[in-house]
Amino acid sequence: MTKGRKNRILFTIASFLLVFLLGAGCVSDSVRAKRMMKNKVTLEFWGVFDTNYDWEPVIQSYRKSRLNVDINYRKIKFENYERELLDAWAEGRGPDIIMVHNTWVGGYKTKLAPAPEGVKEIPVGEVTGGLKKKVKYGFENVKFLRPLEVKDRFVQIVYENAVSDNKVWALPVSVDTLVLYYNRLLLDQAGIVVPPKSWVEVANISRKLTKYDEDGNILQSAIALGGAYNINRSFDILSLLMAQNGTQFTTPDGYTATFARRSAYSANRDFRPGQEALRFYTDFANPAKAIYTWSENFPQAVEMFASGRLAMMIGYSYQKPIIRSLAPKIDLGIAPVPHINANGTDATGTSVNWGSFWGLAVAKTSANSDYAWDFVNFATTRQEVVKKYLERSGKPAALRSIIAKQILDPEMSVFANQALTAMSWYRGRNISAVEKIFKDMILKVTNGELTPQKAIIEAERLVNQTF
Repeated sequence: MTKGRKNRILFTIASFLLVFLLGAGCVSDSVRAKRMMKNKVTLEFWGVFDTNYDWEPVIQSYRKSRLNVDINYRKIKFENYERELLDAWAEGRGPDIIMVHNTWVGGYKTKLAPAPEGVKEIPVGEVTGGLKKKVKYGFENVKFLRPLEVKDRFVQIVYENAVSDNKVWALPVSVDTLVLYYNRLLLDQAGIVVPPKSWVEVANISRKLTKYDEDGNILQSAIALGGAYNINRSFDILSLLMAQNGTQFTTPDGYTATFARRSAYSANRDFRPGQEALRFYTDFANPAKAIYTWSENFPQAVEMFASGRLAMMIGYSYQKPIIRSLAPKIDLGIAPVPHINANGTDATGTSVNWGSFWGLAVAKTSANSDYAWDFVNFATTRQEVVKKYLERSGKPAALRSIIAKQILDPEMSVFANQALTAMSWYRGRNISAVEKIFKDMILKVTNGELTPQKAIIEAERLVNQTF
């Protein structure tokens, strides 16, 4: 046998061995995945507001490849949600996946499992064939987002609220923002051609839109501002005004409230932006002021608006279907929330908007945290999957890639544009207590119990007890 022939035989044998070993490796993966998928996994998913209809296409898409995973979604009333969660965890049960509001993350971290680091191998199956179906088994290497990747993929408010300690604690499918709802008919009748772009314009047109009876009682209100408990999300609205005015809510580490302090930006070193925002807000509920248009004795703002007795209100996108269900014939207009300046900028020269979101998070008690985070990753980062949820729920997006498209949608453009500059400030352990502190602060000013300066200093002291 010649040396050349011998080498050719050795090369042929080596090639067959290589093909055999590679094939054996593939079979090994397939068998291993099939064996793993015999273990059935059930994930319990608890949320608020969203219905099974909203999540159905997302769950179905996930289960197309995760054949061994079932997901049970349960909607719980908002007023019962936290209590049921805490009770379930205290009893050693509870969901694998929860919806957590962005202002809750700081208080919930001890109860959550952060996103895994690096890549996780998840067994998957692909069903093929016609009448005689076959399943092709294998693995998907799932890469979980790191903090800087969250910043790149989602709008800024997500990174600022869902990431801390260099860990990702939750991810949303939607980010909502405060907008201006207005009744076109009432503005037209008052000769107001376009909705106000600045707070100065709001103050000016409030005189035109407020109507009184012969005894001086308000029959028609211009805008729902100045109230505490009868204005939905009064905490958010006042926080928006404070932020636009240049308020620094906390120290850089986020754990000491500073919203009553002097401005670091104003040439007037005695200027307190938080205090001035509180004064402006409460003036709308002060009978001694020219812009007086609201009372704590009024019904809830959304009810007033639906009845045609309120010209404008600040609210989130979720209030749109509520308004339309209560008043289907109302000529509803939606505009960007007003700013300090008519060009859309605020005290620091940038545009400040206010945002809110519910993120999907994984409970620390979950026995299937890898699968749970796999679903969270799947549901929030895959554009084609997120679109299915947004189409059903009618909500604005959190992913930058989808926002780029929603900006062109007349129904979503206001929310999509504002999401890019939306913020939120509280990172402590008890947002419920903080919201009550702010509402009580408002009441103490409107009732004449405290001046805006004393009220906000007291509120800052009380808020610092919640960090």
